[in-house]
Amino acid sequence: MYKKLYLLLLSLMAFSACDSAKQEAAKEQQAGATQTQQEVQPAKPAVLHANTQTRIFSNPEKQDTFKVYLTGESILKAQVTLEIISAEGKQLFQDTFPATDLIGFATDYNKTPQLQEEYIRKRVDEFFQNENFDQPAIAADDEFEEGYATREVWESIKSDKKAVGFSYLVGEEDIRFIAYARAADKVVQYYGCC
Repeated sequence: MYKKLYLLLLSLMAFSACDSAKQEAAKEQQAGATQTQQEVQPAKPAVLHANTQTRIFSNPEKQDTFKVYLTGESILKAQVTLEIISAEGKQLFQDTFPATDLIGFATDYNKTPQLQEEYIRKRVDEFFQNENFDQPAIAADDEFEEGYATREVWESIKSDKKAVGFSYLVGEEDIRFIAYARAADKVVQYYGCC
């Protein structure tokens, strides 16, 4: 009787040990898969400089978040990203361009790399100045100019007296005017020059 009980206990212990070993192996395999998965994912580039503000834009009742930031290995080799995020967390707009496009005609700042970096940081810091925002986006006396805008977009924005316009300069002469078009439910460029 003791012999049968002993064999039964021994069998249960062996089964339990085997099951534990399987569970441990499965955990290690899962951890290895997670680790491998993490290694495959590319690292996000470091944010070198940023400016964030909230403003009324897409909704007259709620503020959206405006972000401009530099990512990359250095300021002069960075990319500028401009994002507008709604109060609900939806990305409304994104534009990306080289950080050196923020220098433009600033010839005093083109003399040394240090001055160029300083000027790029300054431009990021001043990106959301009040003079870059207009309400209404298009004044009643502003005339449509062929070649700088699409008439349908222009008229849609001009007819919305609550539309807020935002302008920003890329490069030496590429000034972009954007606004939230309620009828289209998206951000549009209503004027672009040179």
